[in-house]
Amino acid sequence: MVININAVAFSPVSNGIESGDDDDWVVSTRTVDIDDRVMGIFVGYLSRVINKEDTGKVTVGHFSDGSSDGDDVGNQTQERLERILELDVDGEDGSDSVEFEEISESLKNRPISHMDRRTSRGYLFIIQAVNDDEPFVGILKLDVVESEERPILDRDTRQLEYEEIENAFPPTEDLQKGCTYPIFDPLDDDNVFNLDGDVKFLQEDTNSDYFEEFMGCVTSSGSREQSQTRSYADWRKISAAKQSTSPWIGAPARFNDRRKP
Repeated sequence: MVININAVAFSPVSNGIESGDDDDWVVSTRTVDIDDRVMGIFVGYLSRVINKEDTGKVTVGHFSDGSSDGDDVGNQTQERLERILELDVDGEDGSDSVEFEEISESLKNRPISHMDRRTSRGYLFIIQAVNDDEPFVGILKLDVVESEERPILDRDTRQLEYEEIENAFPPTEDLQKGCTYPIFDPLDDDNVFNLDGDVKFLQEDTNSDYFEEFMGCVTSSGSREQSQTRSYADWRKISAAKQSTSPWIGAPARFNDRRKP
């Protein structure tokens, strides 16, 4: 898997942000430069979403058919994501880069409208990228550590010094929320994430409804949990069939042991 990022747009998201506020802004790689090392960290975020199998953290979103107002939201979101996939953000006239920023602004207004006072302030990142030459859109919601104090070692002087970091984003393994569109096929036979859907959601911190609702998706649980649920249901059917024809029935304890990681 090789991920390359073509464009990034980001903006603050929090309950109560209104049009014209100081926090009502969007910037993108059209107007700001992002260090390659920072891009590498964002590649790590996206890789984590694509590869994650943990059912307790993963859901699959389905855009609906436009039969109700909620479905219309999903259709509009999907149209915007599809448009992002089509944009040539490296074009010479720069018009696609401007459009990418405009679409990103329209997308960031949706989570703000769904967030309440309990949700944490953060930043929403809209990313146009390719995975092994397959285009996709990544969306991340990252919280920042406003201030962090820690001692550091100066190797040259062997002195312990004080360092304060402000507005730091989390390391890759502490990604809070992210999603990708579309969903990629499993990387190999060991990757059991194989449910059909439009959007793959990963929420490593807490499951928040707003992060799925703002996309206009109907969601279902991740593949491993459903796979185990289906397996147990299949076992019940098989047991019932055996019971009607034979006194020998498979023991539930064996089934449960086989399901243990």
